[in-house]
Amino acid sequence: MIRTTTALLAAALVTAGCGGHPAPRAPDGGSAGGATSDAGSPDAGRGCVPPQSFPATGFFRVAETCGRPLLVDPQGRPFFSFGVNHVSWNGDVAQATGRSAYHDAVLARYGTEDAWAKATAGRLAAWGWNTAGAWSSDAMGQLMPYTFILNLSGENGESEVIPDFYDPAWQAAVGKAAASGTAGRVDDPNLVGYFLDNELNWGPNTFGTEDLFDHFLALPASAPGKQALVALVEGLHHDDIADFDQAWGQSFTSFADLAAATRLPRATSAAALADRSAFVLAAARRFFQVTTGAVRADDPNHLVLGVRFIAVFAPREVAEAAGEYCDVVSVNDYELIVPQSSLYPPGEWGLVDVSAGPCLEDFWRAGGKPVLVSEFGWRAADSGLPNNWPPIYPTLATQADRADRFEAFAKSCLASPWIVGYHWFEWADEPASGRFDGEDDNWGLVNEADDPYTTVTSRTAAVNVWAP
Repeated sequence: MIRTTTALLAAALVTAGCGGHPAPRAPDGGSAGGATSDAGSPDAGRGCVPPQSFPATGFFRVAETCGRPLLVDPQGRPFFSFGVNHVSWNGDVAQATGRSAYHDAVLARYGTEDAWAKATAGRLAAWGWNTAGAWSSDAMGQLMPYTFILNLSGENGESEVIPDFYDPAWQAAVGKAAASGTAGRVDDPNLVGYFLDNELNWGPNTFGTEDLFDHFLALPASAPGKQALVALVEGLHHDDIADFDQAWGQSFTSFADLAAATRLPRATSAAALADRSAFVLAAARRFFQVTTGAVRADDPNHLVLGVRFIAVFAPREVAEAAGEYCDVVSVNDYELIVPQSSLYPPGEWGLVDVSAGPCLEDFWRAGGKPVLVSEFGWRAADSGLPNNWPPIYPTLATQADRADRFEAFAKSCLASPWIVGYHWFEWADEPASGRFDGEDDNWGLVNEADDPYTTVTSRTAAVNVWAP
């Protein structure tokens, strides 16, 4: 969920105007951004009958059959991850009271976390869900498949600060965080895999137009990341500063001037755009090389599930790099009241295009790996919650509308062979007075009293059915 950058996006609504979720259009038919496999294409595997079992390895893995990717469970059975995020015994703490009404309710109802987890696992199964998603209580992972989020980047989610991926100190911090996060999970057959992080600031996004090139250019000349940028650009221009100046409209006398610079205009020449794209790809590769390497060094058994991109703010180069290093590309995909094309037109800004085909097809084209929808969901006014923050999402009228939106989205995903799962956000509603960041929404399958929205849960039970 776009949690921490909503003020600027709210401002964008004023200038962009309101519109619906962009209608899907047909893809161009060609792969982009380095995707090299036909797995998951709309026509892949037609007439092929996929096997109902694979060799058992004791852990979840990705397999390919009939030209499409599949998750395979520890016993060798094909698996589609129907997940719910934040299935938490603790719930959300209200800003106004400092207490969690959800936790108080389930403590009174069940008495213990183990009793709550057992009941909740049963309810999830009855409603068609088979995975406890990110931020779920550890007790859930003892009873069903689950995912775990490692938060490796060190990025400050409340600001636009991006760590220096080339700094040895950052690499050491990633290694320490990976060791801590994987401890005790290496041999766990219920663990589907790890998310490296969530909704990172790859840019351009609600903070502004800056991308990784701009952020690393802003570093001091002594920073490892700045030195990596200058070296790459110098190589692209064959050590010829005049060639660089022509591309960027500058009058530098040496590449030492570039090292000293902290800003450049957004030049539009083909050579300048190529410089920018090359560094964004290089920096993203550095991020994924370090993070996935750290995870796999500590836990070679489990899948790496990506970084939970914000769907409308994912540079193609970063999605390409994610596909090179991760087993699955994960994307948080919410309907917004302003379309991507009114924020940053993807062709102009080099972003993955959420309207280019059904159910995040362009992420598969960019990354060449199966796609997991790591967050999605809707809120409705009849819940009685304010649904005020963030103001970027539509507030539907009724729970029936939520159920209808869910069904349409889920069926699109189930019909898209590159999709290996979708994870609803979230298990329980947020407090009316707002949680830690002010969110006050009806995202839950249950309310704060732990009572289900039966119109929604009966629909998920009917729709969450899959066969390879």
